[in-house]
Amino acid sequence: MSTQSSSPPTPRRRRALAAGVGLSTAAFYTVMTVPFAPAASAAPLPLTTAATASSSVDLLRAKVLSVPLLGVSAVDVSVGRASGSLNADAPRAVASADNIASTNDLIAMLGLEEVLLDELLGNVSQSAPPDNTAPATDSLIPTDGGPLDALDAVLDLGVSNATAHARFFDDGTCLPTFPAFTKSRISTADAEVLGAIGVPGAVSVSHETRLVDNGLPNGGRDVVTEVSGSTATVSILGEPLLEVIAPPVLTVTADGTPGVDDVSYTAPVIRLAGTGADLASFPFTTPTTIQGVPALIQLSVADPVVEVLPTGVRATVAGAIHLKVTLAGLIDVAQVDIFPMTAEATAPAGGVQCGTVGDSDGDGLTDDVEPVVGTDPNDELGAPWAQAQEKAAK
Repeated sequence: MSTQSSSPPTPRRRRALAAGVGLSTAAFYTVMTVPFAPAASAAPLPLTTAATASSSVDLLRAKVLSVPLLGVSAVDVSVGRASGSLNADAPRAVASADNIASTNDLIAMLGLEEVLLDELLGNVSQSAPPDNTAPATDSLIPTDGGPLDALDAVLDLGVSNATAHARFFDDGTCLPTFPAFTKSRISTADAEVLGAIGVPGAVSVSHETRLVDNGLPNGGRDVVTEVSGSTATVSILGEPLLEVIAPPVLTVTADGTPGVDDVSYTAPVIRLAGTGADLASFPFTTPTTIQGVPALIQLSVADPVVEVLPTGVRATVAGAIHLKVTLAGLIDVAQVDIFPMTAEATAPAGGVQCGTVGDSDGDGLTDDVEPVVGTDPNDELGAPWAQAQEKAAK
């Protein structure tokens, strides 16, 4: 099942000249007297504190009850979390990538302090300002006989790689449109919970927060934050159960006029392994056994829950794919969410203003001239006079 709301607003395109109509004498004279070297730019504006964002996505989250029959203790653990935030206060930008997200249950189980646990797990975080030209990276390479052995009854992991990049200029001004304020990614080779439900092979999750040109004056930008999963295979007792052949993607845009259309969600396309048939009806239930005990696996999916805020939007997908494990038809022993995600963004009315620039797109035509000749001051022409003539002749 795929739910797709309206896409975020796209930048305005160049306004075409009327067909068969040449430039007016005034416009022609104006263009001919415009120097083609890029005009001097006014100082960029600082990023307003009204522009904020936060988002996160997990590879999977396992909530396991205490099951003496299986020797399993109660634990709530998130695996492979990519997250970030754009804040009103310092630090303005934070990016994090956690191979395993710590919980109080996990800390107690392993008998470690959280700081030591984060180091052991290869979790990384980065904040700005000061600006970071390169991301922080680390890896989790499990070894036998280490503290993570205490997790084996609940969670088994292969090699995982984490990267987190936070950017924010020291002077507080807007970043150009192409780099992200925050960007993080986790790639995990294998993950398995309860010794039964596995996500084998390479699986990843990622997050990004950026500004996107909205075509409005004074360097107008929207705040956009996005999280996504990847293709994946989900197995039961080592046997493939389903395939995620198209990953989930959640995008939230803050443009100053909040509404449900500021949320775009692409639901995952799920296929029964080995059948070539996409699942379209949920919940889907299949019987199995776990350590000789009869069990049921129930599969369901979720749509985003959207909350419109005074200056933005929040959207949450509790689990793009949700698995519930029931033993002997009586005991719900585990809830596993694959690709749970959330995203939130806010912006002032009209979006973010990054500053008036004499020649916003650097094409040699100043911003006050481009409307006269029918071009967009935020859309680079390349060879302005030649292309203006070509457009006028069409």
